[in-house]
Amino acid sequence: MFLDKIAKLVSIILGPHTWSILLFIIVVLNTGLTNEQLAVVLPSVLLLQVAIPVSYLLFAPRLGWIKKWDMESKKERWPFLLLILVTYLISLLIIYVYGNILLFHLSIIIIFLIITLFIITFKWKVSLHTSLNTMAALSINFLFDWNLPLLYLTIPVIFWARLRLKKHTVSQLIMGIVVTTMVLLGGLALFGY
Repeated sequence: MFLDKIAKLVSIILGPHTWSILLFIIVVLNTGLTNEQLAVVLPSVLLLQVAIPVSYLLFAPRLGWIKKWDMESKKERWPFLLLILVTYLISLLIIYVYGNILLFHLSIIIIFLIITLFIITFKWKVSLHTSLNTMAALSINFLFDWNLPLLYLTIPVIFWARLRLKKHTVSQLIMGIVVTTMVLLGGLALFGY
């Protein structure tokens, strides 16, 4: 069906393959790092937060670790979320030493979100796609003084795509949005932004 093909394309475009790279670049380049800081943080954290997780999504199905890149099973998600947690914790150390306070605070918030999603995944499947799009829309808007409201449109678009493909229930999709919004806005408030 035509709509299924559109939904698959949307899931890829608004999924971790593209969003994680774009989000990473936007965040790192808009947190006020100096050129010297960028020279260290950009390549090392790009490897840890983008290259390794995206490589996992690309190669794990070929190695038989997961069935498909979008990991339909809760059990398939645990190793991926653990990998992300480890790579983000290592990158947090790099950011602490070579980055700045804003990037450090945003990294702590994202790590807390990853831990929250990891815990939820033990009992229930939550949409990582809606979580990622919510995190991207909120983070980028925060960095641009809340002046990019059109980014919020990615959330209902990915919601529709994942529902259309029968990858999630409505409650799993909503949970991805709600948990991410609460963690991100709560973290920003906690750090005084």
